[in-house]
Amino acid sequence: MVTRGKVCLISGVLLVLLSAQFGFTAPSMYGPKGLFRVISADPEDMGSFSMNLHLFATQPSLDTGYVSSDTVDTFPAGATDGYGQAQLYISLSYAIFDIWSLYFGGHFIGDAVETENVSGRSRSPIGPYMGYDNRRSIGLGDMQVGTKLTWPLLSSESESKVFLGLDAFASFPTGTKRDTVLTQSGGDILENQGGVFRFFSSNGYDGGGRLLFTFRSPGETPVLFHANAGYIYRSFVPDMIANQLVAGFGTEVQIGYITPFIEITTEQWIHDSEEIYGNPPIRISPGLRFSTPVGLAFDLGGDFRVSSENTTPIDEESYVTTGVGTCPPWAIHFGLSNVYDFIVPPKAPETGTIAGKIYDKKTDKPLGATISFPGDTAVQSTTSNPSTGLYKITIEEGSYRIRVSKKGYRSKDVPVQVVPKKTALLDVALVRKVVAKGHVTGKVTDASSGKAVGANLSFPGTQLPKIASDLSTGIYKVTVPPGTYTLEVVADGYIPQALPVIVEKDRTFMQNFELLKKGGKITLRGITFDTGKATIKPISYPVLDRAVDLLRKNPKARVEVQGHTDSVGSDSYNMRLSQARANSVYKYLVDHGIDAARLTARGYGETSPIADNRTRAGRTQNRRIDFKILAQ
Repeated sequence: MVTRGKVCLISGVLLVLLSAQFGFTAPSMYGPKGLFRVISADPEDMGSFSMNLHLFATQPSLDTGYVSSDTVDTFPAGATDGYGQAQLYISLSYAIFDIWSLYFGGHFIGDAVETENVSGRSRSPIGPYMGYDNRRSIGLGDMQVGTKLTWPLLSSESESKVFLGLDAFASFPTGTKRDTVLTQSGGDILENQGGVFRFFSSNGYDGGGRLLFTFRSPGETPVLFHANAGYIYRSFVPDMIANQLVAGFGTEVQIGYITPFIEITTEQWIHDSEEIYGNPPIRISPGLRFSTPVGLAFDLGGDFRVSSENTTPIDEESYVTTGVGTCPPWAIHFGLSNVYDFIVPPKAPETGTIAGKIYDKKTDKPLGATISFPGDTAVQSTTSNPSTGLYKITIEEGSYRIRVSKKGYRSKDVPVQVVPKKTALLDVALVRKVVAKGHVTGKVTDASSGKAVGANLSFPGTQLPKIASDLSTGIYKVTVPPGTYTLEVVADGYIPQALPVIVEKDRTFMQNFELLKKGGKITLRGITFDTGKATIKPISYPVLDRAVDLLRKNPKARVEVQGHTDSVGSDSYNMRLSQARANSVYKYLVDHGIDAARLTARGYGETSPIADNRTRAGRTQNRRIDFKILAQ
């Protein structure tokens, strides 16, 4: 009996397989992208046409009731029969847009029963009970059309991706209608139309929909999680199958060309209190998907029922309702799929390499230079290694003009031809620019003594290097590009001084610096007044103008203008005269643009002599004007 049953099952499967000769890429049984029964919300590729073959088969054993051929009224005894079923799903799908696709499919179905010939069991069926002749039924299932819409909620090349979707479908009663008329086929095989343990067609128009959810993790080996939930309306005639709530959950890991996955699916009858509908099926389905670079994919996996089995003995009235027809204890899956893209993405251009060294033409010193592609915004510039001068660029094949540039050097444009999978060697020598230069020189001295001062000189706001004046001579000299600069001098114990300098090409600009010592004193020699008065004689103007210039060059200095006299006359007279003369100099300085806030005037009379008042020469030296540097 085992041999007869297997022949019966295999013949059904072969008939189904021989009836179909094309394939489909969408990996779910129904057409859209997914696992076995769980559909993915992941969008299809616009313009892709998919074909799919999916074989589902099982051969469980089950208890079957029978009666003796001699006593019809005897209570049914039990036998263990082998039940085999196979379905070949064939579907087509086309993605009108990435987010919208249509699919169409149907299936071929085969049922077979390997009966157990036990003592007392009749060969032919008696009433609702089977005899021991094997049973077979082969035919068409209903056709189904559907559409899938998806919406990306979160989608980025570098982040996780989340999609929601809606799958709506309808089926048409194109399948083989079931009848109970048995015909002898092949000796001990009885055959009927439309199914042995199930109905190949619902005899009506069915429809339903599913909500879809998919999460894709980032990375080169993404993990995807899928969830489905929906409702199926059944217009089955006779009313042997109820409307259903359907749900499924699955996960997959895409590891190169191999994708392991697992799903859990269930259909829950709306009228689950009625015995006729059996136990709602719940199954776990692991699987492997093997992809290829040419678009073919193969699925291999199985179903394992986890819901309980209806133990009611099977008879004619419960063929399709006891669990084995709707959810056998185990099953195998095999899928073959292929895809064709009507919208072919542009072929990625092949690439080649440009490599070489950038160096100074005169010294052969390696340079860190910028390599750019003028007029080609699609190619980013790069920089050669400043230590070695080496660079390497991977770029699409074609003709290019590269520009090598570095500050202080003349830029150079060089043509280059990039050949796929080849390296174009291109060394570039840069010539240093001949920059026009001018010179600044001068002397740094103490404003009071005229002695040389060692100072640091700089050009604020530029990248020009600092220089220093000679300690013994105070002389400095520097070569700079033409332009207008501020030259600042700083020396210990002196008020800093900053003056403008104008540098012209191949010319020398002379600029001396007279520094004021902090807390120091300068005697303005050569200032004379009318005898006994505070009126400044015109002969003194050049000396005062020099004082104005000195104060302008030291805008941060505050000065006390001090008036001094000899000892001729009374102390009070000399004090008034020295104050008046200090005021006259103060006024002259203010009238010539010196800020009055920087100046104070004070007469000291004959109290601070610098020479002997008993001689004419000494008295001449004591009649003087001093500048005392108060602060910065």
